[in-house]
Amino acid sequence: MDFSLKNVLVIIATLFFAFTLYWFVQFGTVFWFLSSVGDDISNSSIDYREQIKISNERIKSERALSQLKKEQAYKERIFISSGDHSKKVAYKEELCNKAIFRAMADKSDEAKENKKVLCEGI
Repeated sequence: MDFSLKNVLVIIATLFFAFTLYWFVQFGTVFWFLSSVGDDISNSSIDYREQIKISNERIKSERALSQLKKEQAYKERIFISSGDHSKKVAYKEELCNKAIFRAMADKSDEAKENKKVLCEGI
């Protein structure tokens, strides 16, 4: 092989082209790998954020439900401890009805006054 300037330049150009092609393939593969890994990580983080959001909403709804149950239980305890007033209301209405019948039958001022007093709160 002759070591002429032309042959040396061709060998240098060929080596430069081969070296450039090698690094292009090498770095292209690395960049492709990094981009695909980055896409996978991005997609998994989006899925993870959605799962966290769903679990947070579920926790909030469970807390609201438990708070509502506590409030209902508290109202029920208050109602039970305050007693059943339905019989008292019926008793008042019964007294009023009796006073009305007495006032109709008696027609006295005292019976009418008694009717007004007993039926006024109803």
